[in-house]
Amino acid sequence: MRSDRPQHSDRPERSNQTNDYQTRNEKPATKPIRLRPLSDDWGIEAKDNIASEPEYILPIQKRKDEQKPNPISKLKQLKEVVESNQIITNDVNDHGLMRINRFLSHCDLGSRREVERLIQQHRVRINGELLQDLGYRVKETDVVTVDGKTVTPITDHSYIALNKPAGYVVSRRSFPGNPAIYQLLPTKFANFGYAGRLDRESRGLVILSSDGSFIRNISHPRKGVTKRYIVTVDSSIDDSDLKIMTGRGIKDNDEVLRAVSARVVDRKAKKVEVVLTEGKNRQLRRMFEAMEYQVVDLQRTAVGRISLDSHQVKEGEYFGFSPDELTSGLLSNDHLDTTIILTEPSKAKKKLKQSKFLEE
Repeated sequence: MRSDRPQHSDRPERSNQTNDYQTRNEKPATKPIRLRPLSDDWGIEAKDNIASEPEYILPIQKRKDEQKPNPISKLKQLKEVVESNQIITNDVNDHGLMRINRFLSHCDLGSRREVERLIQQHRVRINGELLQDLGYRVKETDVVTVDGKTVTPITDHSYIALNKPAGYVVSRRSFPGNPAIYQLLPTKFANFGYAGRLDRESRGLVILSSDGSFIRNISHPRKGVTKRYIVTVDSSIDDSDLKIMTGRGIKDNDEVLRAVSARVVDRKAKKVEVVLTEGKNRQLRRMFEAMEYQVVDLQRTAVGRISLDSHQVKEGEYFGFSPDELTSGLLSNDHLDTTIILTEPSKAKKKLKQSKFLEE
C-alpha cells in the first residue's frame, strides 16, 4: 500500500444537510423576481405571492369547437352506421330533404346523371315553376312534374333474378373484354345489389334487389340459403370423390371447402349436381381441380326455391319474384329436392382418414 496516498480528500467538507423538507422549502428572505412583459418592453417585476417550490403550469385547454375530431371515434361512429344498415350520403340533409337528382332517380326515370339531363332540358318543374338548380332539395309539400306529369318515388323494393350467360362478370364496373351483368338490365336496376358472384365463365341465376338487408341475408352462410349447381367435368366421376366433398371437405390454401350434397345426374355426360350454402371464391372449381377434374361448364340452377326449372327464361333475361318465394325454406332442408341424397358423414369419415385431400 502506497504511503504517500492521502488518507482524506482535499475537498472541503460539506455542511450538514438537513432532511427537514419544511426547512428547505421556507420562503427566501427577499421577494423573488421574474421577467414580466411590461407594456411593449420586458422588465423585472417582483411577485409577492411566489413560493420557492416549482410552479406547475396546466396545458392550455382548447375549446370544444377547436378540438380536432378523434379518428377512433369517427371509425366507431362509421362502424355503428354500417351495422345499422344506414347509408352515408350527402343527398339527404338533416331535415330529411332529398336532392332532386336522387328524387327523380327513385321515380324510375333513370340514373342520377340521366335525370340531370332532364333538368338541363327544362323538362322538370317544382310546383309549376321551371327547375334550373341541380342542387335543389325536394320538400314534402313539393309537387314535382316531368313533361307535365306528376312523379313520385317508388318506395317498395324490387327483386329480380337474372339468367347470366357466360362471358359477363358479376360487378358494377365493366372492363375491356369483361362486360358487367348490368349491361343486360334496364337502367332502373343500375343501383341494385347482387347476392353471390359467378365468375366470368360460369352461368346461371344471379339474384339482385334494391333491398340491401335481403341481399345480405341470403348471402350469409348462417341463413342456410342453398345454391344449386350443375357442374360438367372432363372425365368420369368417382362416387368416392363426391363423398369427400360432402364429408369433411377438401383443404385448399388453408381453407376447408365443403358441399351440402353432391350426386351424379348424368354419368355419361359427366354432370354432377352440387348444393352449397356458402360461396367462397371459385369454390366449386377449386374443389374439382383438387380432385384432378377439369370443369368444362358450371351453371347455377337455383337459389333457395327460385330455380330455372320453374321460370323458363333464356340466358340474358330476368324475371321478378317475391322475397317469400325465395326464403320460405331458410334454415331447413325441406327446400332441397327429395331426389338429392345427402351423404352420411359417418360413412364418409372412414374413407376421409386415408384421403390426401384433407389433412388431419
